[in-house]
Amino acid sequence: MMNPTVHSIDKLLTEISSLKQENKILLDKLEKVEGIIKTIKNGNVDALVVGKDETNSVFTIKTADQTYRLFIEKMSEGAVTLNSDGLILYSNMRFSSMVNAPLEMIIGSDFHDFITNACKKRFERLLKISRKNDIKGELYISDTTGQQIPVNLSLTKLQLQDSLALSIVVTDLTKHKAEEKELKMKNQLLKAANTELASFAYIASHDLQEPLRTVVNYVDLFQKKYKEKLDKKSVDYLNYINEATVRMQMLINDLLEYSRIGRHDAEMTEVDCSKLLQMVIKDMSVTIKESKTKIQAEQLPIITAYYTEMKSLFQNLIGNAIKFKKNDESPVIKITAQSKEDAWFFEIKDNGIGIDKIYHDRIFTIFQRLHTQKEYPGTGIGLAHCKKIVDLHKGKIGVESESGLGSTFYFTIPKTIIK
Repeated sequence: MMNPTVHSIDKLLTEISSLKQENKILLDKLEKVEGIIKTIKNGNVDALVVGKDETNSVFTIKTADQTYRLFIEKMSEGAVTLNSDGLILYSNMRFSSMVNAPLEMIIGSDFHDFITNACKKRFERLLKISRKNDIKGELYISDTTGQQIPVNLSLTKLQLQDSLALSIVVTDLTKHKAEEKELKMKNQLLKAANTELASFAYIASHDLQEPLRTVVNYVDLFQKKYKEKLDKKSVDYLNYINEATVRMQMLINDLLEYSRIGRHDAEMTEVDCSKLLQMVIKDMSVTIKESKTKIQAEQLPIITAYYTEMKSLFQNLIGNAIKFKKNDESPVIKITAQSKEDAWFFEIKDNGIGIDKIYHDRIFTIFQRLHTQKEYPGTGIGLAHCKKIVDLHKGKIGVESESGLGSTFYFTIPKTIIK
């Protein structure tokens, strides 16, 4: 019969041997894991270490798929992968550069630590949404020196076998924000300059009108007082003065109207262009009747626009078509509108004298005239007025015409206008 003590010693030796063997296996596994983690940290292998329960699963990208790895490493945006607890499993060099920290420090750290305190709640909301849908959001992260960096995060859920991870692309918005700030400042300066210019135009117009009225009044008094003593040449001279003064008054009034485009506080509203056109025709009824003009219009759309400016646009284009009619032919004006992908396309077609192609680019410039004052009176501001209105609505205006063959003026008004 075996001694109990000997039996216990044998059992203990067996257990020790078994433990040594298990320990060796564990040490081998640990050495392999440490080697893999070291390789990942050195950036030599693309891999994700995803924790699950008490174990770690390592997923590596096949060596053949080098294009993907190079793309991630060379991209201008930062890229990180998080496990379900928010720990960083992977980071590219760009993110490392953004937060001014080595990869060894980043991998294994909590991504929340890089989010500024003011943005942590927002980041949590983004995380919550990302569990169901891809999501983007702007917030601030901090580098290791405490410097805050504006970024855009693009979060995408990853399914790695039976484990979940999260991919985040981090876009640095520092330059964009600086440009945005500079643009905002320039817009403010431009707005101030435009306000000052509009004020100057109004004051100048008002101040110029007064001496012109004085000239008209004194010429009128002079004619009445010395009517019987003036010869024909003297009367003609006085008439020239009156005509020039009237033209100057028209020019000042047109300049004033031009400067007022878009300077009011009115909001864009729904504009029924068919009803607006009827209002324009009513206002221009005397001119239309005297010139025997026929206006043919299709059903026009309801658009989002500035009502006053749109009314002025139609008045100017219709007035232009009537003004430049052929001597032996009554004006016929056709007005149509078509729905394009992102804008309404309007056309106002006439049977007038037309415009030579070499002048198509010039006619929308202020004070540009193609005819003498005697042939066609005016200030040369009308079409510039139209262009400014269309520009205000972020649209485009142009003309198709040939000399003697009438003109088709067209303009677009976007269906969605960004102010």
